[in-house]
Amino acid sequence: MNPGYEPEPDANDLALAALLADGVSSVVAPAGDRELLDAVASLRGSYASHATDRARSERMWVAIQQATLEVPAVKAVGARRAPRYPWWRLPVLRWGLAAAMVILAVWMSRPSAPDWSTVVEAADTAVEYRSPDGSVITVRPRSRLEAFGSNGRTYRISGEAFFDVVGDGVHAFTVEGGGATVTVLGTRFVVGTWTGVAEVFLEEGRVRLEDRASGRSTDLLPGQRAVRSDAGGFAVEDGSRDEAIDWMQGALVFTSRPLSAVIDEIEHHFGIEVVLPAELSGDLLTGRVMLGTRDAALADLAVVLGGRFVASADGRFRFER
Repeated sequence: MNPGYEPEPDANDLALAALLADGVSSVVAPAGDRELLDAVASLRGSYASHATDRARSERMWVAIQQATLEVPAVKAVGARRAPRYPWWRLPVLRWGLAAAMVILAVWMSRPSAPDWSTVVEAADTAVEYRSPDGSVITVRPRSRLEAFGSNGRTYRISGEAFFDVVGDGVHAFTVEGGGATVTVLGTRFVVGTWTGVAEVFLEEGRVRLEDRASGRSTDLLPGQRAVRSDAGGFAVEDGSRDEAIDWMQGALVFTSRPLSAVIDEIEHHFGIEVVLPAELSGDLLTGRVMLGTRDAALADLAVVLGGRFVASADGRFRFER
């Protein structure tokens, strides 16, 4: 056989080469390698539809090149030079190309990362946000509200917010935060996550709470409050509307609440750190503290406790008697 001999490409070779060439939109493929050619044609069309993602396309074709072009060179001593074939006719490459098509299919079918975007980042004051669907969301100071996509019905809260949801009878309104998902059709409720776990108070309507880790769910009725438990699920009890939405009215209302819980809420609301003597943390308090300014709120609370809060050099506020 002539060392420089190159066999004429058959109909399958021409069809495969045409499919891999730029600018070819259609090819009439013979029956011989129909499955491979169909796969290449189908995935080539899918690749074209994703051509706008340049970086992703480059990574895909690097993977294809590695699967199809990295063929080990084998040379026997004294052996006659093998005939030179067009690269697309080598068996290893033909089936390597088929494997590469599978790589391409898996790559292109991967789900995209969730498209979350921040719509409100509240600092010192509460911010009212109107959702595209007409719902009104009041975001507490030191809280962040994120939206998923642009449908105006899926949100995530870090901190606390009051939701006045417009029901459309078809599309559910969902809020994620503190390891829980709240699903409603139309209602008024508060979701807080500043303690690290979801706390929900339902003022009106009906909501379903789901623990994202365990999958457990429960329905909440008007006037009820639920707190996500570490074991999964929710502890449900009667709640107080005044205490749930007090921050919207510029006050902190508490009834038989541990002092440590009151301090936690003041810390979140003003973005500060308070140091209490350990023996006072469990004391139960009932009363009201105005949230006009940080110093005024601490002064009011100090009167109730019979002492004062002193700012230290490290920026924290220590209670002293």
